[in-house]
Amino acid sequence: MYLCFDVGTTSVKTALFDREGRLRAKSIRSYALATPRADWVEADPGAYWAAVREGFRETLGASGADPREVRAICGSSQGETIVFLDSQDRPVRPAMVWLDNRAREQVQELKARIDPEEFYRTTGCTEIEPTWSVLKVLWVKKHEPEVLARMARILLLEDYIVYLLAGRFCSTPTLLPEIVEAGSVAGRLKAELTGELGLFGGILVK
Repeated sequence: MYLCFDVGTTSVKTALFDREGRLRAKSIRSYALATPRADWVEADPGAYWAAVREGFRETLGASGADPREVRAICGSSQGETIVFLDSQDRPVRPAMVWLDNRAREQVQELKARIDPEEFYRTTGCTEIEPTWSVLKVLWVKKHEPEVLARMARILLLEDYIVYLLAGRFCSTPTLLPEIVEAGSVAGRLKAELTGELGLFGGILVK
């Protein structure tokens, strides 16, 4: 059995598949986004994690499957949503959702510092978008220096969920943690989560 999750913009979808790829059960758990100002879109990192946990439990319960049959957990999420953690691995501010467009000033600052042709050759992109994670970080650096002072790690949303599941900081080649190949094994489900999720130890997290 394979337990899967997708952390979307407004909900987490979880599903259980058997080894032949047949869907055994699925769940959708929603959460709210905050828009404290125009162009700002944020979410509580804890809401994402709660939705994943609840989705796992609901999916397993609906499937009637023996949790001991689950061999791996794998997931995906919305791109460009980032979570900022302190040295104790606690969020220091709400997650900045991919829809967040507040970093328009940082777009102009970056454009003034790079050659457009070289940028295109390097990235394949013709435009710089304020939704990009690096520009969100630059916005925080300028406007929330107190957050920057407390910050120890920056994670994409899927990397944050993988960390909570497996206890390892890693990412695909797009941001700052340890780099691993997409789809590779990040670790095994943490022992302290087995009771809460109704699963058994040793399950792979990808």
